[in-house]
Amino acid sequence: MTYEQRSELRKECSRFLRFSYLVDFIGLESLRTIYIESVAELLLEFQELIAYQNPVVFKERNQRPLGTKQKEPMYRIYAGST
Repeated sequence: MTYEQRSELRKECSRFLRFSYLVDFIGLESLRTIYIESVAELLLEFQELIAYQNPVVFKERNQRPLGTKQKEPMYRIYAGST
């Protein structure tokens, strides 16, 4: 490989590395935004739940054994009295 070819390869690798840093930064920023918005939404839901006087939490009776996927939530939270 000649010096000129090595120089071209180094230049292309440098451009690819800068591009990959940019893509990584955009991806991490997107994940950070999703995380912050999800936590803010969760806090809002908790604040609405706290606004009720007597929230009741029920545990599901039909729980599946460990290692199986659950399609239903493990706990259900009801704001009213039952």
